[in-house]
Amino acid sequence: MDNLLDRLCDILDAELVRQETILAICRKKRDALRVADIQALEARTAALEAVLRESFEAEAERHHLLHALTLQMGLPQDAVTLTRLVEAVPEPWKSRLKHFQRQLKKTLETTQSVTRGYVRELRHRLQVCGQNFARLGFDSKEGKSGLYDSQGWRPETPGISPALVNQRG
Repeated sequence: MDNLLDRLCDILDAELVRQETILAICRKKRDALRVADIQALEARTAALEAVLRESFEAEAERHHLLHALTLQMGLPQDAVTLTRLVEAVPEPWKSRLKHFQRQLKKTLETTQSVTRGYVRELRHRLQVCGQNFARLGFDSKEGKSGLYDSQGWRPETPGISPALVNQRG
C-alpha cells in the first residue's frame, strides 16, 4: 500500500505543478488583455490548452489509483474521493495528502478568481466595442447598418447623420 500512496503523492505533486502553471498562464492572459496584446493572448491560450490537456490525461490515472487504494483499504466504492482516503490513511500519508489537497484547493480558488476577473474585463471590452459599433451604425439591432458607403465616409441614407464621426470620416 505504501507504494500506491507514494505514487499518489507523486501524481498529486505533478498535478499541483500543472495547476500552478495554469494559474501563471491565466495571470499572463489577464495582463495581455489589459494591454490588448492579441499575439500574447493567442500564445497564452495555446499554452493553457496544452497544460489542460495534460491535466485531463493525468486525471484518469489519478482516479484509477484512488480507486485501487480504496479497494485495498476496504473503503466504500460508492464515492471514491481524496477526502475519504485522507481520513482513512495513517501518518505520514495523512499529512502529505492533506498538504496536496490544501495546496490544490488554494491554487484552484486563486485561478478561479483570476479567471473571473479576466472574464469581467473581456465582457467590458466587448461591451465597449459593441457600443462603438452601434455609434458607427454597424449594429443591425438598431437598424443603422449601411449608414456609411463602402469607403466609410459618405452617408448612404439621406436624413441620418453620423453620431460619432463627421461626414468625411
